[in-house]
Amino acid sequence: MVDTASVRRTMLPPGPRRPYTVQGLRMLYTPEAFAGACRRRYGDTYTLGVPRRPVTVWSSDPALARLVTRLPDEVSTATEWNAAADFLWGPRSPFVIEGEEHRRTRRLVMPVLRGPRVLARREEIAGAARRAAAGWSRERPVRLLAEMRALVLELMVRSVFGTDADADPLAPRVARLTETLRRTTLGSLLLPWTRHVPGSAYRRVLRARRELTDCLEAAARARAERDGGPGLLGDLTRARADGRLAEDALADQVVAFLLGGYATTATALASTFDLLLHHPAALARAEDEAVSGGEEGAGDGPWLEAVVRESLRLSPPAWVFGRALRRPVEFGAWRLPAGAWVAFDVPAMHRRADALAGLGAEPDAFRPERHLARAADGRRRTGAVSSWHVFGGGGRVCPGSSFAPFVVRTVLAAVLARVRLRPLRDRPGTLVRESTLLVVRDGVPVSVSDR
Repeated sequence: MVDTASVRRTMLPPGPRRPYTVQGLRMLYTPEAFAGACRRRYGDTYTLGVPRRPVTVWSSDPALARLVTRLPDEVSTATEWNAAADFLWGPRSPFVIEGEEHRRTRRLVMPVLRGPRVLARREEIAGAARRAAAGWSRERPVRLLAEMRALVLELMVRSVFGTDADADPLAPRVARLTETLRRTTLGSLLLPWTRHVPGSAYRRVLRARRELTDCLEAAARARAERDGGPGLLGDLTRARADGRLAEDALADQVVAFLLGGYATTATALASTFDLLLHHPAALARAEDEAVSGGEEGAGDGPWLEAVVRESLRLSPPAWVFGRALRRPVEFGAWRLPAGAWVAFDVPAMHRRADALAGLGAEPDAFRPERHLARAADGRRRTGAVSSWHVFGGGGRVCPGSSFAPFVVRTVLAAVLARVRLRPLRDRPGTLVRESTLLVVRDGVPVSVSDR
């Protein structure tokens, strides 16, 4: 527990003086308005007090993000930040372990997320997207957020089960339970006492998490009899058998993979479609590239890559990440105390006037062409500048930082080559904060016609 009196005597950024409960409720129910008001009054970095965490420093300053995320675990840790949802992740999740165990288990998951195994799935991913688009209604509006969630969940479950996904009777149950856990609200995370309330969201989450663990362990036991089998589940089963993975860590690793990758990737897809559909010139260029690329080159074109980069900049799927300080940290005139949390507002950080690092002007504008600009040495700029934190930062950057954009580009190309989509409103939708995600409020309604 933080010693609030001693903390307040340190050099903290300014912030509101309202009671902690009031601040917590405003951050929970009106986060955009409250954070915006705080930035206007106090600047990019300010101090809040919320229940159970009396001192939280909120910031959209990329310099502070670079500092805090690059510090060692002994000084700045993500594990205590993520511990608010430890009942969801589990004790051996990559979100809550650290040190050598974290590095070792991360290496076990990476082959599914990068390199040859990902590239080999291009046609599988594109084919799933084409089948999904073929089944969308041509008479009624289609909400792309829901469709992308269904599609990405299918792809993530296939990543777990590999080529066994269609035949394994546990795969559909894993998908259903993963969707149940995705619906977990930020409010339920902050109210652990409701685990004792019959029918509460907290109790439903605990029950679904236990069932999901049981399913994954049953699937792993079946694979252990045939040298692991395909997919991530096979990789982890073999790693557990030869001692590279702790006996009780398999389910926690898979749950982190599913929950960490499913909702964020689906949200990124829906937001990308929404931005693209409201910029006709950019859409026409994307459609031309998707159609001319053919099935084998789906998502490989430079324009679609630029579109995805710009969408992730403007509409990062996760709106916040943070660290808990184990030792005091000095930043400019401030001294942030041990025990404080430091939270980063990712959308605000990306829309700063100085966030583009030479990639053009107007940070609030959707301009994919900025990512096609070339530096003086002739190399194309990638947009991976230090002020952007789409996937967090430091040694705990999201392991799916390559996989997610690959899936978004591949699905985008496959859908645009198969159907014509037209928006049902005249401007991009309003982004709202749903738990830790930044989603389009109305789910991105579109009309669909055959190409």
